[in-house]
Amino acid sequence: MAATAAAGVIAVGGPVLATRRATIPLTLAALRPLVGDPFEVEGRTVTLAAVTGRAGAPATETAFALRFTGAGDLPGATQSFRHADGDLVLHVEPVGPEGSTLEAVVGRTA
Repeated sequence: MAATAAAGVIAVGGPVLATRRATIPLTLAALRPLVGDPFEVEGRTVTLAAVTGRAGAPATETAFALRFTGAGDLPGATQSFRHADGDLVLHVEPVGPEGSTLEAVVGRTA
């Protein structure tokens, strides 16, 4: 029996089964090890350049920022960032002089 697989869909001589990609938790523990890794967004490869605190403060589980480089002219929007370990859905905005860095700010309240 032949099997086919494409883009998370598996068919083995019967109904097509969709597989769901993993989601990366939006936590410092999950994201700090990914600094320097590539992510795909809108058909482009960007790099998670930093996980930092907000406004000069140290990063905490309730307040931190993610910076992605290599974005070119991607607009501010809610985007799906694909990584080998799973996906992140973030609202990002261009920052910096050329707008080639995207930043997502995480702020949680109790």
